[in-house]
Amino acid sequence: MYLFLRSADINDAATILEWRNDTLTRDNSFSKELIDFDTHIKWYESKLSDESCSLFILMDGAEKI
Repeated sequence: MYLFLRSADINDAATILEWRNDTLTRDNSFSKELIDFDTHIKWYESKLSDESCSLFILMDGAEKI
């Protein structure tokens, strides 16, 4: 097991949307509705370009966790 954080980038958008729309995630979120890709990508791109925001992906080797 080799855990490390890396900065998220545009290539992670689909994975983060998948995680966000997961049933268990939604059950434990304030917003329980599914998010469509267009809504997600607008939010995601704004976060990536916001200098006051940092997004990270936890990695176990080559696997996003």
